[in-house]
Amino acid sequence: MRIKMLLVATAWLSLAVAARAAEVGGSFKVGDRVLTPAHATALKLRDQSAPRTFETYVVLSEKPIDLDAALAALDPYSKIINDEALRTGGTVRISIAADGAVSTNSQLDWDGTQFIDSTKMGGLEVKIEANDGQRVAGRVWYAKPIEQDGQSRILDVTFDT
Repeated sequence: MRIKMLLVATAWLSLAVAARAAEVGGSFKVGDRVLTPAHATALKLRDQSAPRTFETYVVLSEKPIDLDAALAALDPYSKIINDEALRTGGTVRISIAADGAVSTNSQLDWDGTQFIDSTKMGGLEVKIEANDGQRVAGRVWYAKPIEQDGQSRILDVTFDT
């Protein structure tokens, strides 16, 4: 049983390919609360909704995540979304699916409020300049502010890893 678990862990580790970002810019704003990411990390992971395919997962955050711990974990995705840096700061997580669809999951802090958007839902604009396994670069933004619960939500971020 141990050998089987080790083989599964080894196979999973070989599937996570990561890069640290050279550049990140822009912001995510809800009402008067603003997240200005200072760190970015990009990984190739199995797509959570289509596990036979891979997605590029970009994490923009105020604090750096522990990438080494994520890559050493049996499930890098779960390790990242539960990283201490994301529990104590804001994040914009961007998923770029194999078919080109892009979704975001943004949080200003760990109060439980998640703002989820997707190119499939409309309103989310995306320009991916590179996504080739060596570099991930692009811009993700709302075409216009989104009004929800009496607050305006604005997203415009750039990244180059």
